[in-house]
Amino acid sequence: MYVVSSLPQPGETVLSRDRRMQLGGKGANQAVAASRLGAQVVMVASVGADLPGESAIERLAREGVNSAGVRRYAASFTGSAVVVVEKSGENLIVVDSGANHADPTIATRAAEVMGARDLVVLQGELSERCTQSVIESTKTLGARVLLNLAPVQSVAAASLGAVDPLVVNEGEARGLATKFGCANRDSIEVVLQYLLGFCPAVVITRGGDGVIVGDSSGIV
Repeated sequence: MYVVSSLPQPGETVLSRDRRMQLGGKGANQAVAASRLGAQVVMVASVGADLPGESAIERLAREGVNSAGVRRYAASFTGSAVVVVEKSGENLIVVDSGANHADPTIATRAAEVMGARDLVVLQGELSERCTQSVIESTKTLGARVLLNLAPVQSVAAASLGAVDPLVVNEGEARGLATKFGCANRDSIEVVLQYLLGFCPAVVITRGGDGVIVGDSSGIV
């Protein structure tokens, strides 16, 4: 992570005031958070046969996360991200999913470990085919799926009916609504209402402005 006074504009070079390197990734962070809250967590992912992959597996184990579903995939490398954060907290992120995108066995392994009462947490950092397959497996087993669709990728409208909740930020919500034909993207409330036509619950994160949540009981 690079800490800067202001985010760079296209073609601009800025100096970092601080640099930090640490283990993470959206899926791993969520797995650790759930484990710390007392959940029994099984992580299904792929890492490369490299030092970052070994470090990730060791750290998950220390955090009480079952990493039996994490595979070392030698044909690729462990995913990574470059995060640029300015003093206001606004950020830019570039993710290379590495083995998580390249390994074709993730969906099969996820189906093998999930049970009917499980909550399956997915991100948009897998391949579109893999994401779709895991959602379908979840529906078949009667489990619940939380889809944190970052970055936004194509998901069949019919599959969103099994997502409870869909979690996106404002930009991702507008982008997804556009893919599904929403004409009015100016009002985030309109976008939320539109997405509720596809899935039963939607959470839109808004940075410093908090969160807007919608489900069958209304919008808060």
